[in-house]
Amino acid sequence: MAIQKQVIMGRLYQASGEPIGAGFVRFTLNRFDATDNGVIAASRKIEAEIETDGSVAVELWPNTAGDRGTFYTVTLLGEAGNELEKYGRINIGTDGPYQLADLLREEMPPAATSYWMSLTEAEFAAKVAQMDARVSTAETARDIALTARDTTIAARDAAEGSKNAAYGYAQDVASAIVYQNLAGVLASYGLNIVDAFVYDTTRDFMAGLWRYRCKDKTWYDEAGAATGRWLGGGLTYGEALSAGGQIGDYYLNQNGTFYRLTDGSHVLVYRGSRREFPANAIITAEAGRVVIWDGDDPSLPMWRAFPKPNVRNFPFWWDNGGTYTVTRIRALNGEIMFGVRGGSQGGVSSIELIKDRLGKRDTSYNESGFVPQGIGDYRIDRVPALVTHPEYQPIVNYEVNDVAMTVLPGAPIDPETGLPTPTIAVATGGGVSVIRDDESVVNITDGTGSAAFKVQFTQEHKLAYILGEPNAGIRIDGIPDVDFTVGPNKVSRHNGEYFFLTNQVRSSGWSSVVPYLPVGSHIHPANLAVASDRLVYGVNATGEGGGLLFVYPDPNSQQRSMVAKVTKSYPTGMMVGDTKGCWLASTDASDLVGGELVTNGGFDSDVSGWTSDDGAILSQDGGRLRIENGVGSAGDALQTITTVPGATYVLSATVQAGTAGARVFANEGPRQAQVSTSSSTPQRGTSEFVAESTSTVIKLSPASTQVGSTMYADNISVRRADPDRSVNGRGLTVHGTIARTPVAGGAELVGYSSSSANNYLTSDFEGDYSGHSTFSMIAWYYGAPGSSFWSWYEAPGGGTSSEFLTAYMDIGTGAFRLLWQARLSIMQPTDATPSVGRWSQIALNFHGGSVTVYQDGRFVGTYSNIPNYDLHELRIRPSSGGKVALLRIGATAPTPEQIAKIYRDEKKLFQPGAACTLYGDSDAVTALAHDDTKGLDLVGTSDGLSRFKGLLRVSHDATPITTTIAAGAGYEVTQ
Repeated sequence: MAIQKQVIMGRLYQASGEPIGAGFVRFTLNRFDATDNGVIAASRKIEAEIETDGSVAVELWPNTAGDRGTFYTVTLLGEAGNELEKYGRINIGTDGPYQLADLLREEMPPAATSYWMSLTEAEFAAKVAQMDARVSTAETARDIALTARDTTIAARDAAEGSKNAAYGYAQDVASAIVYQNLAGVLASYGLNIVDAFVYDTTRDFMAGLWRYRCKDKTWYDEAGAATGRWLGGGLTYGEALSAGGQIGDYYLNQNGTFYRLTDGSHVLVYRGSRREFPANAIITAEAGRVVIWDGDDPSLPMWRAFPKPNVRNFPFWWDNGGTYTVTRIRALNGEIMFGVRGGSQGGVSSIELIKDRLGKRDTSYNESGFVPQGIGDYRIDRVPALVTHPEYQPIVNYEVNDVAMTVLPGAPIDPETGLPTPTIAVATGGGVSVIRDDESVVNITDGTGSAAFKVQFTQEHKLAYILGEPNAGIRIDGIPDVDFTVGPNKVSRHNGEYFFLTNQVRSSGWSSVVPYLPVGSHIHPANLAVASDRLVYGVNATGEGGGLLFVYPDPNSQQRSMVAKVTKSYPTGMMVGDTKGCWLASTDASDLVGGELVTNGGFDSDVSGWTSDDGAILSQDGGRLRIENGVGSAGDALQTITTVPGATYVLSATVQAGTAGARVFANEGPRQAQVSTSSSTPQRGTSEFVAESTSTVIKLSPASTQVGSTMYADNISVRRADPDRSVNGRGLTVHGTIARTPVAGGAELVGYSSSSANNYLTSDFEGDYSGHSTFSMIAWYYGAPGSSFWSWYEAPGGGTSSEFLTAYMDIGTGAFRLLWQARLSIMQPTDATPSVGRWSQIALNFHGGSVTVYQDGRFVGTYSNIPNYDLHELRIRPSSGGKVALLRIGATAPTPEQIAKIYRDEKKLFQPGAACTLYGDSDAVTALAHDDTKGLDLVGTSDGLSRFKGLLRVSHDATPITTTIAAGAGYEVTQ
């Protein structure tokens, strides 16, 4: 039976009476609760977005239906997620809907400071037994009930020790303090961390109550464990004593080894003094060690260390060879998994806390199993051999690159743990292995032995992974029941699932029916994280191939999935499906100045300005250039132009094959622009490039080395351009001067404007669209009555007579309008909402002679009877006070829901102070993570850490990130 919910509505105002038109309201349950239908987690904070009119609405579970006396805390947040004001606490009943103001008026007095202490031991035991009875599986109920007394005592003790912050650290403010402490503490330890994981056990089944059922485990009261205080890290023996160290205290020495103080000396130690497993464990991996730290304590003491052994007992739990290094750590339901690579004894190893054993899987049944001795018996010099067991089935390859864990709906209860069995995905050097919750293993490969680099579970419990060459993009598949091969081209489907390919794969000629990610070739594997509605994909490469992508899969139509890209210098905004162009996306506030850079590109009378190379014979032929190979090589016609390094340019040319194909290059090399044809009739083409130096060579050459081979070229042009941020590389050439200014005070994104209609950006779409085509346009605009924004023309070259469709603001009302053929109105002056003096978004869906208009995410109207004329030139000419930003054109029509989301996510970029790029000067993403407790995406580069909430960067740190980021439960760990 589903958990019931109630609707809470309200409207928020400032003291001035103006609505609070942006931000969020957060509702936080103070601790987990339970009903007849299940357990309600407290760790998931619910945030409702505030609309521009101050209204807010949310559905919440009625906490008065629970058993544990819980309440919600209501907090007002700013657009960046920062806390502005605590409104108070509310209780939600079962006879809603409710008005938020009414609930706040009825706020209950604060609860007793020690809720747990208000119960006797017997009363608490009865409550635990009552919760046990609700567990769906009999084995779990039996197991937990047998240990109810221990659970009660442990929970009571935890409450009595609340001064140690067992619960306080879970609150927002305390979590922020803990994060600051953790960052400094780990940095002071000087560890070379290769991966980290924040293990919040309250996310486990039954909110992690398994922690109180482990007194019989060998690790609970481990021989040789520390018995005193944690003294810190980076200490010498003398410094430990000077810090007041006593017998039983423990520390990390300056060489990275854990020691316990004894009478007059110190000895190696593997176990800290706290007996129960931490509620929040910080697990770190170095190349040769896994360490569990107690995140409940701000001083971050070591809880248990697992260094690589210095003995070899085959089969190995962890080979002591120098090349075997840890790669990835994950944990769930009392089981910690870590991947190892470096040779034939790699694999995925497990620390199974409830079962009290160490396990491992690699490619052989003979080398997969568990260590029969308990975890507490593990020492660097005492590691018994594995015992093979059918529960530990082999994986496809022993080189493990990534590990992911989840619990599927309806997962079976493990009789040994009393918890649902996790499903585990392992990305290996030979594909993806999925360890299913029935302990069987299925493999996903490409049939050629290619490696899988990253793997994650989506919110829908599908697999998101990168398989094959690192630049092949993202696949999303359901978990197969049997081994599955995606094929050598990586596009075979499993159960009709979907995938996203990179631009490099697109240029290799693969199928055009799938969405492409706007990144080029890169040699490093991408980083991958999963949020509630998106995939976060970061490429560790420089230039246009690098950056961060937010991928929003559409489960109903892959073709309508959305992608947004963020780099150090621009955001694209949302690009829907088959995007044909994305422009006016920049943070550069300098003017764009355009002019023709090629001399004599029309060849009207001669071939002056061009130089023959490699024996080419150049001649003027009917107002065009003719090139003939004079020797046995491809002759060239060359011209060097002046360019600005890093600036974008568009090469355009008309080419025609003679006895050989015709080619025109600019910036020849890996990032060149090229226009070519093998046709004997003239063909017009354009291509975009980024200048690499102060001079760029334009090269025309026949596609043959035979003597006498010929080609023809005309209308050679290179102009400064506003770059196309999509995969198509169709920049808008600059004519005159285009001003660029921030969209708001202190904001990074800039808007584009011109002083007159003679200053504009343009591209010829060569009739790709008509008045009856299906395509879309999305843009943000700003202006005053009479401002103009853009025009489509029926033919290249512009001119009033051929002007077809114009976007402008009505001279009277200041509302957005469309005009066709410069005289006939499509929209009326009052159809759209006037938006004078503010940024507004417009979305246009063209379809079969009609256009549907949306403004600021809301439907305006559908307008018919648009003539079926070809659309050629698009001119962006925001004048008379007009500005435009984030213009996109696509062959896919976004849905009304997508248009509303695009507006909600992008409007934050137009607020004062809005940051929308990666912090620093690097596009190479070295690590990333998603913090689902705060709704943040954390992105690392060599210049620091950027925290994004949606498309908005809400904060940053300048410390370089080299290997890993872990986040959750208010904690962050970076290296």
